Amino acid sequence: MPRKAPKMVVRKGDVEIKVFELSDDVKQYIAQLSGVEVPSAKHAADVTKAAAAAAAAIASTDQLLGELKQLKRRWLQVFTSWLKKNPRALSGELLRDFERALEMFVELGDMSPEEHDRLVRELVEAGVPLPSYTAMQHGGAEEAKPHGEKPRAAKRVTVRDVIAKRKVQLLSEVKPQDAQQFIKSAREQGVIVLEGERDVLLADPDFYHRFFEKLPSLPLEPRFEDEAEEKLFKFLVENGLIYRDAEKGWQPVK
Repeated sequence: MPRKAPKMVVRKGDVEIKVFELSDDVKQYIAQLSGVEVPSAKHAADVTKAAAAAAAAIASTDQLLGELKQLKRRWLQVFTSWLKKNPRALSGELLRDFERALEMFVELGDMSPEEHDRLVRELVEAGVPLPSYTAMQHGGAEEAKPHGEKPRAAKRVTVRDVIAKRKVQLLSEVKPQDAQQFIKSAREQGVIVLEGERDVLLADPDFYHRFFEKLPSLPLEPRFEDEAEEKLFKFLVENGLIYRDAEKGWQPVK
């Protein structure tokens, strides 16, 4: 006898056919009549297993991100400790790459601007010739510093600098370790901070004010060439921060 198949439901338009404990042969026949391709029991089990695995992976995403941040910070701690003991071990090009890596740590929220400045100061004081923080000794491009004088640090990378470059940034994209401190620092530096229902948007003030100047002239469903403008508009609409007036066009909610 053919083995029994599990319960199934086949739909044909608005009609629902319920089939209970039918054999695989009958099940396939009904499926053919309905124009529905019914997967085998093994395929259904594989799909279920894959869905369960995907759900488990999604559930562990935050944990993996946290572990990745810890790993990056541990690497930075070990590497900078070694660099302080071997200040002349790396070439100028490698040191420039290292400085770019530090700036990326700040942009991604893995390191605060204050931590960045402190680390760079410690490296310079240990004798590491970071290109952006030491006086140029060749070609007379910059006057040499007197003996014993500490190199003058260049302008630090701040949250304001990062947002000015990107125009708009969501907090969920940055994933800082201390979100509240990050937001506080951004506000203190003059960054526009908008708190939505599920996320926080940070915007460069010049870009933000220019956008609102042209906001009333935007059509009902605007199309943007600038990705930052599209991201800002979408955030404002989704969080009820602007509305469409029949006569005045798009207006901020006051």
